Amino acid sequence: MELRDDYEKLYTRYFWIGLIGLLFGSVITLVLFLSFRVILDNPELVFQYLTATNPDDIPERIHFYSIFASLIVNIFLVFIFSLLLIKPLKIDFTKFKSKLLKNVLIIVVGTVLMKVAFIGVSYIYEKLLGIDLSTSSANQELIENAIASPLAWAVFIATVIVAPILEEMIFRKCLFGMLEKNLNVSRIVAIIISTLLFSFVHVMDMDSLQFIFLYIPYALVLSIAYSMSDNNYYVPFGMHFMSNLLGFFGI
Repeated sequence: MELRDDYEKLYTRYFWIGLIGLLFGSVITLVLFLSFRVILDNPELVFQYLTATNPDDIPERIHFYSIFASLIVNIFLVFIFSLLLIKPLKIDFTKFKSKLLKNVLIIVVGTVLMKVAFIGVSYIYEKLLGIDLSTSSANQELIENAIASPLAWAVFIATVIVAPILEEMIFRKCLFGMLEKNLNVSRIVAIIISTLLFSFVHVMDMDSLQFIFLYIPYALVLSIAYSMSDNNYYVPFGMHFMSNLLGFFGI
């Protein structure tokens, strides 16, 4: 069972829809919610959010709303992309089962490599460069603060379950499909572009750009594993899920 050429041409459209939704969906949802709810009793809260230059300037209440806005939007995107990609995902699942041992081995080895790479890069930042990673990026700081709050369950769903599902659909299945099938670039170039885009999205702001090397090895292993598994979605998803699960529990 293979995909038809006319279906594969849709990967470009799907990628851009997913990237825009991932980058701006939660912000738009949050602003709309604040406009209809919070602005009625506390307009200053909206102003503080829109003018904040770093996470510390954003009121705690806004962090609370932003987590739920992100979770709701990403669950919606997962639902949409599961429908859009239902055929390639079915094909990948069949292929995954047919080479189960090989794929599980890639997942296990890849997850270990991701953790080792993260520890190694963290050591370079902290010990050799003297950079404090406690404020490594807006993305990471927001997650860490939420884990220590009553919102831990929402963060678990968002980071351990929803994020791996959605991000692997966008940055592996759709992006590789667009680059290799639609633009005819080489596999190596596809791996590099996927790695860089994934890393930039997770840095989130220019002030945290120096921390991009925390994400590049992580994304590189995911992209290489995807390529090694003959572009099978479930391999990088399994690695991404395991890595985020270990990270959530501080392992």
